[in-house]
Amino acid sequence: MHRTSGTSKDPTHLNQFPDHIQKDVYRIIIGALKRAQTNGELQQKISEEKEAALK
Repeated sequence: MHRTSGTSKDPTHLNQFPDHIQKDVYRIIIGALKRAQTNGELQQKISEEKEAALK
């Protein structure tokens, strides 16, 4: 493993890197929230159908 001296000392590279990480983190969080939301809706539909079947 060897680093090129250009990337470690380049200020624009350092500025862009955190943004890139943040975007990935936001994408993961939003994806997880959407999955949780659809899972919650599915659970609600299942429980509603169970109640309807029991009546």
